[in-house]
Amino acid sequence: MSIKYLPIIAAILAFAPDRVQAAPLLGAIVAGTPPWVWLLLAALIFLGWLGSRDRTVSPWRIAATPLVFLIWGVVALAQRITAAPVPAAAGWGLAAVVFAILGTLSLRRATLLVDRGRRLVRLAGSWVPLVRNVVIFCAKYAMAVALALGVDAREVLTFADMALSGMAFGYFGAWSVWLARQYRTAPSVDLAPLSQRPA
Repeated sequence: MSIKYLPIIAAILAFAPDRVQAAPLLGAIVAGTPPWVWLLLAALIFLGWLGSRDRTVSPWRIAATPLVFLIWGVVALAQRITAAPVPAAAGWGLAAVVFAILGTLSLRRATLLVDRGRRLVRLAGSWVPLVRNVVIFCAKYAMAVALALGVDAREVLTFADMALSGMAFGYFGAWSVWLARQYRTAPSVDLAPLSQRPA
């Protein structure tokens, strides 16, 4: 079993009323998970793997991962705000503001090569996006499981779940703004392969 699933399993076992029933409970949780959740996990892993490689692509390709988390953050807020408006709005809003600021600060020294003529950008590869994507997914999934099992401290879990969604929304919102600004203002360079450049 892959190590990336350990945080999910640990959370499920911690909330299981009887450790003897942990395996059947885990099976029921996996079987009851909507198919789109596993498709989302596969997409996040794929996008994270792409981010591990140096790449020259269109800005829209680079924006795919932030867009996933931005949509996920809004959907999560919409799902929780009716049932628990105060914890949901407070957790989401506070985390979104804090991580938008932190995201902006973390990108102050980041660089992006831009070829506006060909509508291309170049980013250096890193394994950080893959790790980040899996960690956020595991944390969100574990909290959703805990809430679905009806454990105690529901308001605290709702606040934490919404804070995680707001954190992702704030950080990737700041990242998206940075990408758009860099694409507009960075000096344009020729990112065509050497074989396609004029002699």
